[in-house]
Amino acid sequence: MRRFLLFFVVSAVALSCASCRRAAERAREKIRLEAVEQVAPRGLSGVDVTLRVANGSGHRLVLESAEFDLYYEGSRAGGVTLREAVEVPKRTTLSAETRWRLRIADPLACFALVRRLRAGDPSRICVSYDVRGHGGPVPVHLAEEMVPLSQFLRTFGLSIEDLKNYLG
Repeated sequence: MRRFLLFFVVSAVALSCASCRRAAERAREKIRLEAVEQVAPRGLSGVDVTLRVANGSGHRLVLESAEFDLYYEGSRAGGVTLREAVEVPKRTTLSAETRWRLRIADPLACFALVRRLRAGDPSRICVSYDVRGHGGPVPVHLAEEMVPLSQFLRTFGLSIEDLKNYLG
């Protein structure tokens, strides 16, 4: 009897974990960044970015903080930090206006990085990020260090060509 009860409990836990994973995958399919609609400089240290976001889930999404750092050949060139929280209501598609603060850590590395991007060569460029928010009652924290730029862009369905267009 004990062995049967232990088997039942272990099976129930395993099945519930699998269903949570499927639920997370379904939610991920319903939430997507559809486009970067506009990038507008704001003075010398800021930029406004309008993003088209689709939230097909049944939960309100809130992006509380986000920080991205760009590295060129292992040296930090600069980064951007989200200045204000962004909210996307449930079951909507909208254009979310976001405001970012620019930081330039190494002007020469930043210049070399932009030249590489305009030439279409993302090699030797990496991204580190730290994103926090929540989808409904579930907190979300995504962070990774030194991700190659091409891999980072694929995560959001973007290409080097898209990035070149935003740089002008």
